[in-house]
Amino acid sequence: MRLPSPRFRIPKILRFSRAVTLRGFVARGVIAIVVLTPVLTVVSFYFGSNNSAVLASTVTTTYSGAASTWTVPFGVSSITVTARGGAGGIGGQDGGNGGARGPWGSVTGTVAVTAGNQIGFYPGGSGGNGANNASNSGGGSRGVSTYNWWFQGGLGGNAGNVGSSGGGGGGGAATVIKNVSTGSYLLIAGGGGGGGGDSNKADGTLYPGVTNGGNTGWESGGDGALGNSCANSDDGGGGGGGGGGSKIVSGTGGGLGGSISNVGSSGSGWECQGSGGNIGSNYIIPGATSTLSETTTASAGVVTVSYTMTTPSTPDLIASSDRGVSDTDNITNTATPTFTGTATGGSTIQLLNGGVATGSTCAANTSTGVWSCTTATLPAGSNSITARSTLSGVSTTSSALTVTIDTTAPTVTIARSGIGTLKVSQTETITFTLSETSTDFVSGDVTVTGGSISPLSVSGNTYTSTFTPDANASGTAQISVSANKFTDAAGNNNSASTTLSILYDTTRPTATVASTSVSAGSTVTVGITLSETSVNFTTGDVTATGGTISNVSGSGTSYNVIFTPYTTSSGTGTVTVTAGSFSDAAGNTNASASSGNVTISNTLTSSGGRSSFSGNPLTISGTSTGTRYIVERFTNSNVLTWKVPEGVTSIDILAVGGGGGGAARHGG
Repeated sequence: MRLPSPRFRIPKILRFSRAVTLRGFVARGVIAIVVLTPVLTVVSFYFGSNNSAVLASTVTTTYSGAASTWTVPFGVSSITVTARGGAGGIGGQDGGNGGARGPWGSVTGTVAVTAGNQIGFYPGGSGGNGANNASNSGGGSRGVSTYNWWFQGGLGGNAGNVGSSGGGGGGGAATVIKNVSTGSYLLIAGGGGGGGGDSNKADGTLYPGVTNGGNTGWESGGDGALGNSCANSDDGGGGGGGGGGSKIVSGTGGGLGGSISNVGSSGSGWECQGSGGNIGSNYIIPGATSTLSETTTASAGVVTVSYTMTTPSTPDLIASSDRGVSDTDNITNTATPTFTGTATGGSTIQLLNGGVATGSTCAANTSTGVWSCTTATLPAGSNSITARSTLSGVSTTSSALTVTIDTTAPTVTIARSGIGTLKVSQTETITFTLSETSTDFVSGDVTVTGGSISPLSVSGNTYTSTFTPDANASGTAQISVSANKFTDAAGNNNSASTTLSILYDTTRPTATVASTSVSAGSTVTVGITLSETSVNFTTGDVTATGGTISNVSGSGTSYNVIFTPYTTSSGTGTVTVTAGSFSDAAGNTNASASSGNVTISNTLTSSGGRSSFSGNPLTISGTSTGTRYIVERFTNSNVLTWKVPEGVTSIDILAVGGGGGGAARHGG
């Protein structure tokens, strides 16, 4: 790249990533600081008074005039600094030209710094010009140091007291850059020497400030020699003041002031010419990369600081804004979330959603770089959040964080697998379908009446459970989920479900058989009352002992049967509704048999007389055999016949003879 002036050298450490245009170069140069964190990839600087736009991520600040202190922001670990000392003054004129000001020192270096360090910038003042046509006066003022008087420039020498001559220019002060936190000097740029004063017989352009005239051994520049120090002079120009400088390195220091030299005889005496002052010594901290240059301008010292901004960290949604089942999944129902991160200390942070600013700005802490900003209301769905860090008009933007905003309450739909009324021993599969994924939906969130449900089984957003109706009951079971029982991933509470209703009947029907009586040879109607309506109650559901059943009639819960006793029976018969023989409307069958007694009386006798007795079950050794005996007695002496009753397979006969006859027993 071609530079506007051959007197300016670009540091070898600088490597440009793209073409850089150097604009507005004037006689005044400007120092630049470029941060190398972690690797210098973009360098931006400018010259002179035209502050052209800098490249992205590089911040440049210029300090001049009064002393300034700068705090190294978070994220900055090294800087490149250029410092320029104060210029010397021009020598005063008499008959010819006054001596030109000498060059001032310029130092560029890359130095390591620590975030939080205080760096002091102390620009050196420029020396005053020598007065024209002065007598025993006219020396230029010394350049004033903004750090310490040690670094001031030397006074310009006064003109001689014979006739009139030019005073010497004052020396410029050194510019000092110091790490105030550690007490270490980082860079010192020497002040320029003042030009020598002119006598009317000399050419002042031959006596400018110089760069090799020696040093004082101290920080201060030496004063210029007085014009009247030339004993043979009738005219004498003052010597230029030396520039302030560094004496840290052995053999260095402020520049010596200019001396007085005899330049020859005039018509009435001798003429003496003032010499230019010397430049002060430069300094850069050991181990730093540096370049040195010397340039002549009329301005005071200047310090310009440039550094590369740290790219902000990817925004992080704070835990209190990342609501829901996880505080790290970046799914939330907070529409105005707060993010945090780090950036160059002291920079202003603006959150962006899809590249568009959202919410108010916030500041990155100078020492820690930590920032915390809240967005404006974000739309539902996916949002791409970045952080833009801006400092001194320079910005750099972070990578994006995807955040999902969900403010919709999840819903749940409840369905059963079957239809109709549940009966004894039946269950139902219940399905709960959630509109969104949840991790805290459990069976305890379900309200159930008329039964119970088993623990939930889950597959994605679908949950299943088994419903069991209450035993020995009937009615309408209800299953529902109230509001605010479970949450989605964003932390939204659910809305209430509709209610699922299921009819159930788990009560088994029963039958009550009325007790009655009947005479052998007749029939009797036996009433049967059911606990529930049945449509399948028939004659086959009823059995009898001691007789037969016929002609079941009735409906609903009330039925009648005809009981016909055996003609030879007497005692107690039974009418029984057998277990599991009929069902109610739900299909539940009667669980147990139900019986009623029928008392049977038999009055049939022969001409000789007959009577029947119903005996109790036979007991042997105290144990009932379960066999009931009926005893028939015949007393008529005439011949008669007897019909063996149905179901009788054996009889015992006791015959008693008449007229004193003996007794005989026959079994068969």
